[in-house]
Amino acid sequence: MLRKLMKAEFQATARYFLPAYLLLVVLAIMSRVTLSVTLQSNEFLQNMFVNIPTFVIVTFYILSLIGVCVITFLVAVLRFYRNLMGDEGYLMFTLPVTTAQHIWNKLIVSLVWSVCSVLVCILTFFILMADQNLFSNLSDFFAAVGELYRQGGFHAWLITLLLLLFLLSGAVHGYLQIYGAIATGSQVKNHRVLAGIGFYLLFSFAEQILTGFLISGGVFFLESFFRSLTWNGETVWTYQTAVGMVELVLAGLTAFELVLSAGYYIATHQLLKYKLNLE
Repeated sequence: MLRKLMKAEFQATARYFLPAYLLLVVLAIMSRVTLSVTLQSNEFLQNMFVNIPTFVIVTFYILSLIGVCVITFLVAVLRFYRNLMGDEGYLMFTLPVTTAQHIWNKLIVSLVWSVCSVLVCILTFFILMADQNLFSNLSDFFAAVGELYRQGGFHAWLITLLLLLFLLSGAVHGYLQIYGAIATGSQVKNHRVLAGIGFYLLFSFAEQILTGFLISGGVFFLESFFRSLTWNGETVWTYQTAVGMVELVLAGLTAFELVLSAGYYIATHQLLKYKLNLE
């Protein structure tokens, strides 16, 4: 049933994202063309006919770039609120679907669109930078990266995996924090949106305090660790030690994000299942 939910969710949200992606790519191509004309035109033609259109098109591209980011965030928030906490919730919660499937549906679809938005933005950057040297430079870059991974071996791949997991866990944490704030704010009879924003700010403040304590503990741990590396008044520092510290930090940050995500998920699930308060 989750697959059917996700199919319907993708169909409902694609009408926002696909036109935005298409517009962004078209504006990137137009920006590239006008910039090329600007660079190749003479001074008179530049001043009279090229600079203004180029400025306008590039400005629209930048605004579209920002718009894609805003749409990605707003659609994720509004779909959860309106679809589950608004009038549509009366229909959604009559379906033979568990509360967990509702949450995972919104979360997975939001994550997929977030990744797509990042990839489309990267694609437009490549379009803007496209020239005759781009592919040769990319070839040299990938060759250098391949050599780096060859020399780094297992640890290079492990750090890459941990970094990707950290980024993914951060996105999951961000969305689940919003879901938790919306579900908690829905318990307030009046001004539910303002209550949700207030709870989000409260959660963020509590996280900052918790993060401060953890950073203090991490600094104390690192000081003790560095002292253990001291030999005859000098610090013994090796490549393996540095790599191990990077891996440890990334693993710790990922675990912290996942713990917070689990807390928000449980709170959202319990509120939607036992304390559901629809508009």
